[in-house]
Amino acid sequence: MVIPFLINRVSTVLILLLVCVPLSVCAQKNSCSISGTISTKNGETYPYSLKLDISGQLISGVSVTQQNGVAFSAKVKGVINKDKKIMLITETASVTKLADSIEMCFINAVLNWKTRRGKHIISGFFVGKDKKQNKCSEGKVSMEVAIADCNALNEDNIPPVPPPIPMVTVDTANAEPMLPDDPNKITEGRDKKLEWGSNTCTIEIWDAGVVDGDVVTILLNGKEILTDYTLTGTKKVITVPLPEKVNAITLVAVDEGNNPPNTANLVLTDGAEQHKITAFNKKGKTAVIVVTRK
Repeated sequence: MVIPFLINRVSTVLILLLVCVPLSVCAQKNSCSISGTISTKNGETYPYSLKLDISGQLISGVSVTQQNGVAFSAKVKGVINKDKKIMLITETASVTKLADSIEMCFINAVLNWKTRRGKHIISGFFVGKDKKQNKCSEGKVSMEVAIADCNALNEDNIPPVPPPIPMVTVDTANAEPMLPDDPNKITEGRDKKLEWGSNTCTIEIWDAGVVDGDVVTILLNGKEILTDYTLTGTKKVITVPLPEKVNAITLVAVDEGNNPPNTANLVLTDGAEQHKITAFNKKGKTAVIVVTRK
């Protein structure tokens, strides 16, 4: 979702952040057009709609935000958990060409839905950050769609989900060069999928190379668990609960330091099992680890 504003007028452009999950191998694609509003805490409300293709657990499509009679569009990706009726929605890039005087805010949103009187009623919250990772907005999303117009949200259409398969698609326009056969490196456009046995995750993060001032933020399901942290040669240790069946750990490259790109070494511990991962990205880009509890 994109909401433009002139820099000399305090308003916001809102764009949702990317989360990714394993694909169902032969899942049927279903299309939905969902409409409603997005409301910020400062009292602004804008018409908002999503045109989504839902294939298994994967969501793609576009969002449209109306402001002063002008429509602004953004590319959308995300994940859906039909058992829990949860959608994690992410706008990854603006489709509408924006003027230099317009700022942008990148939002993490978690949406739930209920079925009532022939409609899916969808609502949730978002938190937005600008390209420097400063918090720029927050608020609520409210939408609905007729059940007949969005069969992809119906429980009886849930396809069987096979074990996760490696995802090796790389966005060469944004990603740094990497070894295509290295399963332990992640970057924008190439995520890591892990099956998990426990309900907690211990994250160790540090700079194992030249300590050059790399700064990162870590989010769990869109909520910050480590903010603007400068990596050192000493491991920072965080233990967090995994509240969902599918959990997204997102690493944001806040600053690349003196030796680009932003590089972080991680160890994720699941009971007695450890997963070693290296994440690297350009400033402002993200790498995602998808943890699916067994």
